[in-house]
Amino acid sequence: MDSLFSHAPEPSATPEPSLAGPTASESLTLSLAPEQAAEAVIDYLHLWWPAASVLDAQDAGGAHLWWDAEGFGAELEDGHALRLAETTEWEWPEGAALRVLAGPAEGATLTVRAAGGPEGTLLAIAGDPALVREVSVSFARFMGISN
Repeated sequence: MDSLFSHAPEPSATPEPSLAGPTASESLTLSLAPEQAAEAVIDYLHLWWPAASVLDAQDAGGAHLWWDAEGFGAELEDGHALRLAETTEWEWPEGAALRVLAGPAEGATLTVRAAGGPEGTLLAIAGDPALVREVSVSFARFMGISN
């Protein structure tokens, strides 16, 4: 018997992959004005970001990481530059988002938001659970706060 709706697609034997995986979020309270918090996140990224999350172990050690409106990348010790993630949102200093293109966290997404006033800033990190945890722990350690 033909389907009542001849234009209806046939059911698929394999389920469609989900575009959005599980997400997690963590918040850090910084005793910095929002502008200073933004500077700590972006300008000093190379000092705190867990490079092994986006680079293979042999490249992570001496890599200089950067993140801007154009993307997220690394300059390796040998001078080669790699694009590791695409910036999917750039409203810095209020927030930014990326999607990892390479390395152990390939396909993971991460969003960072900063809000607050002169007495302090709340930094919210959300996205792929493993990456959120790595990034928040590393940044908290860099800032000298418990997480």
